[in-house]
Amino acid sequence: MYSNNPFSQKINAVGRFILIFIFLISSISINGVYVNNVSDLSGAFGTYTEYISFANYMGTLGICIGMSIIIRLKKRFKSKIIIITSTSSLAIISYIIANTNQIEILIIGSLLIGFFKILVMGEMVFPLMAALAPTGDKGKFYSLLYIVVLGLGQVTAYFFSSLVFNGTWQSPYLFMSGVMMILTLLTFLTTHNYRFSFKFPLYQIDYWSYLLLIIGYTALNLALTFMKQQYWFHSPIIRYSFVVAFCSIFGFLYLHKSKKRKTIDYLSIFKNPDIVHGTILLFFLGLLIGISSLLTQYTGAILGYNNLTNAQLNLWMVPGAVIAGIGCLIAFKFQCHIKYLVWFGFGVFFLENISIYFIIQAQMDTDTLRIPIFFRGLGTSILYTSIWYYSFKKIGPDQLFSALSIMIVVRNFLSPAVASTILSWLSFQIQSQSQTDMSVYIDLGQNYLPGQSIIQSKESLMSMLKIIAGILCWLTIPIFIFISNYHYGRLSSYNFLSKIYRKRKKYKLFNN
Repeated sequence: MYSNNPFSQKINAVGRFILIFIFLISSISINGVYVNNVSDLSGAFGTYTEYISFANYMGTLGICIGMSIIIRLKKRFKSKIIIITSTSSLAIISYIIANTNQIEILIIGSLLIGFFKILVMGEMVFPLMAALAPTGDKGKFYSLLYIVVLGLGQVTAYFFSSLVFNGTWQSPYLFMSGVMMILTLLTFLTTHNYRFSFKFPLYQIDYWSYLLLIIGYTALNLALTFMKQQYWFHSPIIRYSFVVAFCSIFGFLYLHKSKKRKTIDYLSIFKNPDIVHGTILLFFLGLLIGISSLLTQYTGAILGYNNLTNAQLNLWMVPGAVIAGIGCLIAFKFQCHIKYLVWFGFGVFFLENISIYFIIQAQMDTDTLRIPIFFRGLGTSILYTSIWYYSFKKIGPDQLFSALSIMIVVRNFLSPAVASTILSWLSFQIQSQSQTDMSVYIDLGQNYLPGQSIIQSKESLMSMLKIIAGILCWLTIPIFIFISNYHYGRLSSYNFLSKIYRKRKKYKLFNN
């Protein structure tokens, strides 16, 4: 008889839970690009950092494709076959990336790693949910899950940074390749041989839709990632990439509309207002998180921190994520209105940006920077938990993976890429204006001191970071208004527009 748990019933419950946790941690940790080591990869491959970012975002496309097809593969193959194929493929791909100097191999490898890692995670998440929340309490599950995901992400980032710092850029790939081979051996020994259901024919998969989706995503990734490097829309490559992305996505939606068996039912997903609202909130969240890359630029250029020190600083996200998870557990237990959680999450990001605005200076230490990083972990965990819970609490199993795939693309690619593009343009404009203002003193006949150009560069960088932090603080105001005017499943007494409409006679508004 089939068990939702992929591991054999001969292993006791504690052993199965430990195995699930090991497989989940390993599949979350492996990536095509380890973000904290982007500069090391760029130097090793002898290319621009935009190519590394492009490869990193291609991993999100692999996750999207894998998530949309995971149920069909589960109906066709045994869990043992899926896990063995995925872990062995991940081991081989990681080893190939560690022994290449071609950026194309890194891009394709990142795409394949994203696809195979989500297949392993999909086999582990459902039994983990049954173990952590046996009553089906999604609020409890998401609260605990994001403690693990966010906390583990920062711990592994620090571990991989230390491997690179004490070794070479290949060290994380070789290490994860060995881990995946061990998991392949464990799968042979511990998983059962039962099927999920009848064999599902693979010819019913809409391969043309996937091809159009890959082309459109890749073109959009190219346009957003290389906009600054190619001088924005002056480059024909950027213009043509946007055209190809638009035509491919339009063709995907048009072709998908007439299909009898829909692979990714995006059209019905966008009819769900809760999912649309959650997607917009994730986009706002990505804009606010975008300042973290500028903060890393500041710590490297001004304070002289290396990647290992930055990864050590980011460990302060872990206590924030833990406190947020405990707070969300308490809030769900007492049935707190989800709007308050979303409000509080974006309010924490306001505190992060305003703290960055006030503490930035030329001489700082790591103790001061812990405050905004703690706020970032706290706010990220609260918003991930609350947005995921609200968006999926009423959705059926048929739409679950399609909705997950599109929201993950927004969270991991579209929002960070757009935020990076906007903030890159802002930082360039602000630093240029700042250096122009400071050069006035030289034009007025002031003595030009040795190293003054370096001082100007540092001053302009700090000025840029302060101004962008202030802009993001102001951005939270329309976000709060947007949150306040959505019902979140019930009519809220704090809905400002609805209160005005109900009292329109008193205010003499909206009357014919």
